[in-house]
Amino acid sequence: MEAAKHTLRYLKGTAELGLEYRAQKVYKLVGYSDADYAQDKQDRKSFTGYVFILSGGPITWACRKQVSPASSSVESEYMSLSDASKECFWINQLF
Repeated sequence: MEAAKHTLRYLKGTAELGLEYRAQKVYKLVGYSDADYAQDKQDRKSFTGYVFILSGGPITWACRKQVSPASSSVESEYMSLSDASKECFWINQLF
């Protein structure tokens, strides 16, 4: 019940906020990807995140723990980029 109240208070306080999309002559898909290296102290897994922006606003994003622990920061970034690439290919197929 507390979580539901917290959610409703959040929605009430941010009702005036929103995403803004701008009309453009040429639509360009822009994507960003990032990962941290082994920040979870219990299982040493990294977190990965990405966002894709079209017309000035985000159209898809994700943030989640990686499936397996990375042995280096480069490997962690590689796994994050792999997830973002899969999403990018899906978006291109959609359009």
